[in-house]
Amino acid sequence: SSNDLFDGGDYKFIFSQLDRLEVGDSIYADYKGTRYTYIVYKKEVVQPTDVSALVLPNDKPVMTLLTCTPLGTAINRLLVFASQVSPDPKGATNSTSSAKTPQPATIPGTQPTLLERLFGANG
Repeated sequence: SSNDLFDGGDYKFIFSQLDRLEVGDSIYADYKGTRYTYIVYKKEVVQPTDVSALVLPNDKPVMTLLTCTPLGTAINRLLVFASQVSPDPKGATNSTSSAKTPQPATIPGTQPTLLERLFGANG
C-alpha cells in the first residue's frame, strides 16, 4: 500500500491501516460465496529481503497480509498473520499445485515513492 498520490493502482490504499490490526482481531474474507473468518495471531515488521519470515510451520489455513511500512515508503514490510477459524479449518484441503515457484529475493513492495523519485532511492 502506498499513500503516494503519484503511484498507480486501484488498490494502493487497501492496506494503509493494516498496522491498526492487533492480535485477537478478526479478518473476514468472502470467496466464492463463502465467508471465511480469521483471527490475527502475530504481527511482525521485517526487512524487504527477509523472505524467510513468510514461511511459518502450521497445520491449518493461515492468511498472511503484508504491506510496506512506514506508510508511503518501501523501507520495511509489515506482516500480519491470521489463522482460519470459520468455516471449520479441519475441512480445508491442501493446494493441488505441486509446482514450486522460485522464491523472490525480496518481499514485494511498491513503486518508488514521490520522495524517492525526487531525491533518489536512498531518500
